[in-house]
Amino acid sequence: MVFEILRYNPDKAIAAVAGGSYFIASLCLFVRLFMNKTWWGLCLPVASTWMSIGFFMRILMAINPSSLPIFMVQQFLTLLPPAAYLAFNYILYGRFVAICIDRCSSWIKPEKVARYVVISGVGGGLEVSTKFEKLGANILLSGLVIQTLSFAIYRVIEFAQGNGGYLVTHEIYFYLLNSLPLLIGICTYIIYWPTKYLEASLRPTK
Repeated sequence: MVFEILRYNPDKAIAAVAGGSYFIASLCLFVRLFMNKTWWGLCLPVASTWMSIGFFMRILMAINPSSLPIFMVQQFLTLLPPAAYLAFNYILYGRFVAICIDRCSSWIKPEKVARYVVISGVGGGLEVSTKFEKLGANILLSGLVIQTLSFAIYRVIEFAQGNGGYLVTHEIYFYLLNSLPLLIGICTYIIYWPTKYLEASLRPTK
């Protein structure tokens, strides 16, 4: 069944490496979350954990290629997390606008940006003119862009091509164009956790 749908047999070794990488990233993100008590960002490490489990489920899927429940759970756990990553980004966007810039710079109230984006499923068309003084903030923004582009460039094309499309039938693209860029994006937050820059902006400048 798996081969009939995907046109390939999942590679167990690559799935194990991907699952392990996301698991380590999840642990680091949870540490960052609890150290800074930023409960609003809980969706990021939780989604990363789901992604990790999803990759390990691909191993089970390779061992049991006729199991529909395993296939469905694996699909769910690898398709849903990127949306949660984007939700985290838009929550962060709202906080950056409200704390670091000016609420008037956003067409939508910062507190409602994430809600509207998640409900509508439409990417943001919002632009804010700002200049970050710290290199870390620029790298943080780059991580956000990587996640967004990865989700749009790969997933949109994948579904547009259908079940027999080139991207869908070649496993390497699932890892190179989707899983790896997303991993790089969320790992950016391990090094540059947003709270550092949000709190810095509240301190009076000398």
